Amino acid sequence: MSPALRTAAERLGTALRTVVAVPVSLGRTVARLPEVVEAIAMLPTISAQLEQVTEHTRSLPEIHAEMATVASATLALEAAMPVLVELQQPLPELVPALTQTAERLDRLAALIGSMDETLHFLAAVAEPLQGTAARIGRLTGGRLARRGS
Repeated sequence: MSPALRTAAERLGTALRTVVAVPVSLGRTVARLPEVVEAIAMLPTISAQLEQVTEHTRSLPEIHAEMATVASATLALEAAMPVLVELQQPLPELVPALTQTAERLDRLAALIGSMDETLHFLAAVAEPLQGTAARIGRLTGGRLARRGS
């Protein structure tokens, strides 16, 4: 075969393959049209979901700032931990002293209550005597009061 004929045959083969490939390719495209339509129908839903994602991600900077604050506080707590552990160690030794102090305060409260009752009783007794003592003082001209001094 001559080179010119060979070149012409190759060109014709290429052209025929292109012509034959178009219907095959077009057939596959037409067969996939329902999938394309379904995908297009999903676009509004996807758009709404993307809007929700956008709305939710707007709060991320605020959340990030709060997390930074928590991290900072955690670091401060971590730094204070040895001091807190040291302060905690003598606490069990304080329990008996605190219990004893509470018992003493209870007794003191009872004594103060008893003293209050006694003072009310003395006031009730002394009040009527006050007028009597004043009258005796006027009768004696205050001589009894001076004698005791």
